[in-house]
Amino acid sequence: MQESKYIEELLDVIDEDAFVDPDETNMVANPAKTIKIAILSKTTNVFLNRNNSNDAVTAHEVNDKMRAYVPAQKWKGAEQSKAIKMARELDLLPPEYSQNQIAGSRGLINPVSALFGDTVTASDGKGQIRGRINYGWSHSIEPLAEVTKKVQHNTLQEDGTILKDDEGNTKPEAIHSTKYILPGVDFVRFITLENVPPQLFVFYLCALKNTHRYGGRTSITGDNMQNKIIAIGYGMYEAPITNYTVLKDIDGKNVDPSEYVEKAMEEYYEDKCLSEKALEKINDIVKNMMQDEKEMKNMLEPISEWVEESFPEYF
Repeated sequence: MQESKYIEELLDVIDEDAFVDPDETNMVANPAKTIKIAILSKTTNVFLNRNNSNDAVTAHEVNDKMRAYVPAQKWKGAEQSKAIKMARELDLLPPEYSQNQIAGSRGLINPVSALFGDTVTASDGKGQIRGRINYGWSHSIEPLAEVTKKVQHNTLQEDGTILKDDEGNTKPEAIHSTKYILPGVDFVRFITLENVPPQLFVFYLCALKNTHRYGGRTSITGDNMQNKIIAIGYGMYEAPITNYTVLKDIDGKNVDPSEYVEKAMEEYYEDKCLSEKALEKINDIVKNMMQDEKEMKNMLEPISEWVEESFPEYF
């Protein structure tokens, strides 16, 4: 697989043993190479993290306190959608591809399916690729009552007054309440990449850096999240660190969650945990890559070939 100049720069920062080589390893093989990324996600606007009710936030009790609880799918869904948009802008998605609606096996031949996994949904088609990225769930550091607020919304008529029926009475559906997670709330979370080539590692980081809107979508909410990578560790085994273990350890203590996670990752991965200076270099590589669409496309095109060569029975 032809090397990109950005991949060469990346391999000066992180050991090539962290990745699989598509020229030597097909997608079916499982050499047990993991990369764990610790992320601090901070809300920058109201965040709609609801279940089936508008006036309730998905929550879970930890250490006798209710916490806002963001399921893994809410993180994954937003970042996968961003990856799809990026791939589409680079003309890397085949005509058969549509998110969660792949019409034929050739719709699997793309970097998004290679990273997140996909299945052909057409009744007369076949094909499935296992994802190479695993997401963890995440609790808020602070208790639920401190990070949420219920807001009443009114539905208006054309003249700007509240929606009423023919008799002048306010319609029941004209007033409704929504509970939001407030700006400034921290979520420590982790994702794990398994057996990825460096091209997919960079592709994921580009998607992460460009995803700023999570949770429920409405016409009055916009970007609401800022992601910061705290630490990256790699090796044959994955560190047993999760949002839950972090919260159990630091709850009630005057401890910076980012500093705690960074130290915990360093203790487990030792010399295979990237330092702050290394993370800055990776951030620069990702930033430069996003500004160089031609090079990014050249980097990702061979991933489609990797998919096709790994599953000849589908194509």
